[in-house]
Amino acid sequence: MKMTFLRATFVLFSLGACQRDEGPLPYQPYPGTYITAKLNGADWQSQYERYGWLMDAQAYESPGPNLSCADAFRWILLRQVSRTGSLRAEIGVQLYQFTPKRYTLAPRDPLGNTHSCRPYALFSTLEGDVGTGDFNLKSDADNYLTIEKFDPEQRFIEGTFQMTLVPENVGKYSFFTSTDTLLFTEGRFRARLRRNTDADWGK
Repeated sequence: MKMTFLRATFVLFSLGACQRDEGPLPYQPYPGTYITAKLNGADWQSQYERYGWLMDAQAYESPGPNLSCADAFRWILLRQVSRTGSLRAEIGVQLYQFTPKRYTLAPRDPLGNTHSCRPYALFSTLEGDVGTGDFNLKSDADNYLTIEKFDPEQRFIEGTFQMTLVPENVGKYSFFTSTDTLLFTEGRFRARLRRNTDADWGK
């Protein structure tokens, strides 16, 4: 059930489109949000500027009545999208709270269970809503996301991240291969917490 949500909203970066999106910019990330990081030692965004892709940081929540990890989940989504808003790649981090602190991230359950009290992350490549590859966290690496600031009124979440990911299920249309290891370092983000009642700010 939660994996269906994962696929529907982001699928937890296909970098497979190799043509630059031309024309106007109908999609724009929410003002004031950003993502910066190094991917395998090089600036993550700069590696894909020739495609015209945008960095888009969002957060979602679906709290239950007790606001506990047993009946609620929260996502921070660090995404690359095309100029038309089509999803190309995404780091999805599941937490059960947005309290400012450092969260050690565990690999996703090998059985695909995405509802857990353990914070975890997954990296996916996509062509729109169709997943082309999944990378899971390397279990013996220093994987973390730190929330430094959460403003519940303005609904901005700021923090840092680092993670090492290894191939789990990589198809032929993914920009990466089944032998690639992905190392994200010096990651920083400022995400906007979206709710179901929000208008689509990308239109």
